[in-house]
Amino acid sequence: MASETEAQALLDKQAIWDRIMLYARGVDRCDWDLVRSCFSEGALDEHGAFKGTLDEFVPWIQEALARYRVTMHTVSNVQVELEGDVAHAESYVTAYHRLPGADGEPEQDFVVGARWNDRLDRQGDDWLISHRQVVWDWNKIEPVGREWDFNEKYVKARRDHLDPVYDRPAFSSDFQRPRDLEGRIQELADKQAIREALYRYCRGVDRLDPELIRSCYYPDATDDHGTYQGHRDGFVRHAGDGLATMLGTMHYIGNVLVDVQDRVAYSESYCIAYHRMPSRKTGVAEHVVACRYVDRFERRAERPWLLGDRTVTYEWSRIDPVGEEQAYAPSFTRAQRDKSDLIYQRP
Repeated sequence: MASETEAQALLDKQAIWDRIMLYARGVDRCDWDLVRSCFSEGALDEHGAFKGTLDEFVPWIQEALARYRVTMHTVSNVQVELEGDVAHAESYVTAYHRLPGADGEPEQDFVVGARWNDRLDRQGDDWLISHRQVVWDWNKIEPVGREWDFNEKYVKARRDHLDPVYDRPAFSSDFQRPRDLEGRIQELADKQAIREALYRYCRGVDRLDPELIRSCYYPDATDDHGTYQGHRDGFVRHAGDGLATMLGTMHYIGNVLVDVQDRVAYSESYCIAYHRMPSRKTGVAEHVVACRYVDRFERRAERPWLLGDRTVTYEWSRIDPVGEEQAYAPSFTRAQRDKSDLIYQRP
């Protein structure tokens, strides 16, 4: 059993992960009050094109992002080192920026690979960023050709407080979080259980495992995927029919924020979904969809945390031809879209 010191370290790391993900939500939703709340008073930011204090940084980043139609800062690989009331964190960030086309030119995707190197200081039970240094690893600019038609059935992302994530009472100021150590550890366990349910769902859709998908929802749960709005079993059938037409899929989850409120929890998860599809024109096309899962999880009686309601909020998409691929030698273990995949064959 973990000691009280070990438990406190886990709680501190969770608070820091949440703070970093809240910053990403703030910049992508243009919620500048939320961005500001992630930093301590007098914090410093070094963004390459900018270096200065928090009061200078917020108007700068607001102006810098205003030129884009969409932004999506996907965060992963968060590592935290604790040193008393100071912490140092490194986060990998892939930042997508959709730039509107001008004078009849196509839109462009400006994609940046970077790392946020942060110092955070303890503020009571919470942590705030006091110094951020952005390290730039790579970038690319690509014209956007074809896109998926997000018609009126799809819930589209907003860059303001009308975005669906603000319809959920997530991280509400009037909710009293547990203060005792036992209650905070239980909240940590609940968050982990919900993250694992999100990952199981992705395994289910990528391995074409309808029972695994179904197991992530309560029987009366609802799902709004744009192409489908309804209850669990209808969605599982709908997803299976659509996925079966594809050559392969891979759903990456990032930026998981979970707010546990007794037996209900609200979560937001970023998803970059890759779909390899047959194409009459090019043979094979890659369809990439960027979206967020805005979810309500429930814990009923003694059952685990399962989805009670899901709304998929769509950010951007692109459809590109697949060019030359590297052939895999027979010694490479290849993915399978059924239970013959390696993940089901553990010794």
